[in-house]
Parts: sequence; C-alpha cells; structure tokens
Amino acid sequence: MGLKAEQSQKQSTVVTQRLIQNLEVLQMSSLELEEYICNEATDNPVIDIDAFQLRELRSKEEWLRQNDRSIGGSAAGQDERDPPDAWEPAEKRRHGSSLQEHLRAQLYSLRLSESDRLITNYLIYCVDSKGFLDEDIAETALLLNASPADVERCIERLRGLSPTGICAKNVQECLTLQIEQGDGDPVSLAIVGGYLDHLAKGHFSSIANRLGVSVAEVRAAAEKIKALSPIPAAGFDTGEETLYITPDAKISVTDGKIDISICNSYLPQLRIDRYYSELYDSTEDEALKAYLDKRLKSAAQLVQSISQREQTLMDCLAVICEIQKDYILKKSSSLSPMSMNDVAERMGVHVSTVSRAVKGKYADFDGNIISIKDMFSLKASRQDQDAKSADMIKKFIQRQIAQEDKRSPLSDQQLCSSLAENGVNISRRLVAKYREGLGIPSSMRRKTV
Repeated sequence: MGLKAEQSQKQSTVVTQRLIQNLEVLQMSSLELEEYICNEATDNPVIDIDAFQLRELRSKEEWLRQNDRSIGGSAAGQDERDPPDAWEPAEKRRHGSSLQEHLRAQLYSLRLSESDRLITNYLIYCVDSKGFLDEDIAETALLLNASPADVERCIERLRGLSPTGICAKNVQECLTLQIEQGDGDPVSLAIVGGYLDHLAKGHFSSIANRLGVSVAEVRAAAEKIKALSPIPAAGFDTGEETLYITPDAKISVTDGKIDISICNSYLPQLRIDRYYSELYDSTEDEALKAYLDKRLKSAAQLVQSISQREQTLMDCLAVICEIQKDYILKKSSSLSPMSMNDVAERMGVHVSTVSRAVKGKYADFDGNIISIKDMFSLKASRQDQDAKSADMIKKFIQRQIAQEDKRSPLSDQQLCSSLAENGVNISRRLVAKYREGLGIPSSMRRKTV
C-alpha cells in the first residue's frame, strides 16, 4: 500500500489569551479598568506607573471603600439612631471569594487542553452575578474562532463544577441539573420540566393526574425541589452592592458639530520600565530572560488592549451619534430607532462587540451623565422598515389624547388608525399596551359628560 498525500480542511480552535484579555478590558467600566491597571502594575514589575500617581489611585480606592454606602443612604445623612453596622462598607459586608474565583480554582482539577482552558476561562467571565450562562453557542464559537461543539463541551465541563447548577441558562435548567446530579428523581424532573407554575399554586392533585402518580409522590418531590437553590451563585460575592459612575466619554455640540472624546485622564499612564527592557537585552541568564519576556509581552498586551478599548468605544459612539444626530442637535425630541445590530452592521463588527463596548459605560452629554445604552431605541415593528421608535409612538399617543374631545375620546382602534395614517402600522393591542404604560385610562374611563 503506497503513501498518498491529501489536503483537507478542518476547523481548529484558535483562542488566545490576548483575545480573552481584549474582551475583558472592552467590557470593563471605567472604575473596573482603573482597578485592573493598578493590580496589573502591582503584579508586573516591568509596568512603570508614576509612584505618586499610583499612591493617589490607591488612596482614592481606599477612600471609596471607607466611605462606601448602601443604596438609599449617605454618610452625611446618617442617623445616629442607626445600628453601628448599618453603614458598614460593602467591602466588609461581603464574605468569601467571588464566583469566578471559585470556578477558576476548580479548573486545575480538570484535564483541559490549552484551547479548552481558554474557552472555559472566557465562559466563566460571561457567567452573570446569579450564576447563569445564557451565551449563544453559535455566536460564542464565532467570536472565539472555535467550533460550537468545542463550546458545548466546555460548558458541560463547567456544569460539572460546584456549586451544582452553575452555568445553567435559567432557573428551570438550574433545578434540573441539581436533580440530575442528585438522586435523579423522575417525578421531580417532570415537575421542574413542565409544572413549576402548578407547583407554585399548590395544585398537587392536578400534577399527580397529569403525571399519573400519587399525590404523596408529588408532595415528596415538592419537598425535594423546595430544598434546591434556584440561584446557583447564592452566597458568593457578586460585587454589585455599590455603583460608582465615572463617564467614559464626553459628547458635546459646538457650532452645530458633534464632538466626541474619550475620558481617560483618570487612568494611570502606562510605560514599560526601561531598566527591565535593557536587562532583557543584556542578560545571558536564560531563566531571567524567559521571565522578562513573559512580563514584557504581558505589559505590551495590556497597553494594546486599553488602546483597542478606547478605539472601539470611539467608533461605536461615532455611529451612535450619527444615527441619533437629530436628537443630539435638538432637532428632534425623540430618539431614532436604533438597535445594537444596526450599530454593529455600520461598524462591520459582531453585535457582541457593540454589547460589550457599551456595557456599564456612561457619557457626559450636555452636562448630564447618561448610560450609553439609553441612546438605543427599539423599533415598534420589525416588519415595518419605516417604523417610528417606541418613544415617538408614545409621544404621539399622548398628544392625540391631549387634543381629543373628552365627550367622545379616541378609542385604541382610532389611535391605531391615526398612527397608520402617519406611516406606523402596529396592532391595536400594542397601542393599548403603550397607552397603559403611560398610565392613561381607556376611552370609556376618560369620557366626560
């Protein structure tokens, strides 16, 4: 049998630590990034930050911790009658490690390939504060240049870690995982799979009839389900007690022109310490050279990740401001319809990039600090390409009702027809939903004699 060379195409997993760090830095809020840089500078000796600047940042961080307050209170307004620990800093109230730290610590017990290790680290970063993981597998695979099978395999490995139920998509799946990893009771699984609403109402007989089991079996299963944890991250430090806001960008208008700038003056200026660069070039110690090579590359990657974060945010804001130009220039009182998909298409990036770029980010706009996410406005109808934004529809409904004849107020159907005449085709039911959302009663209740 002769040997024959053949060419074949095969998708391979190419996930790098650089990509993971880029995504993490992109998603960080301004204060998270500031703390991240300080920690990196402390751990990596080749990163040079002015000593005074670092002390100043650490002092500010310590001040925030010492003056931390729970929502609804302030230091100045503290009531002397409050118990001594009522205003205790959130840092002191928290206990234990974070969920991400707990999960990463368990990875050492798994035999993972380098690519799987990087994928699992990324997935751990995506786990929300409740312990759920609802990332789209296909999108995640595309983002990480991996196959969907690779992502699914890593998710299954993570679901085998503690706490039981971790990385489930929702409460139902979380409970199912806990039962499957427990005694696997089929009655409990069936109830969680389709009768949780009946269980919540105490309809044990109805469940028993539908499953063909006794009421006693249903009650026993109910007790087991009651003992489960619907929130897998319960008891872990989520780090969400306090929110401090520092604008990431500034949007201003000068002579009818929109100006966008990134607010990065609060960030420490990173430099590579020349001493270590020269030492790397001159040393003949292989171990030292390998150590310095790793540290120098890590520092350079951090600088690149921060720069890429700023550029992505700037590009994203440029598109947002272009779409919302009339609103920003006060030519319109309403936001234009705009979704993250719209912005992603104009930028030529994946929608998840836009989502991460605006997550937890704020802008100084016209003297007010606003969430960048608030500049998005969904379309009222996906089928209607010329649909007005939901905000504009609500204003239209308010205006029509304010001008109506109170002796013969407009019905929801009449409002629906009026909207259609103005190019907005939505259902009467949706009109009623918007009206009720505005706190406006029905036409019958608005009628006056």
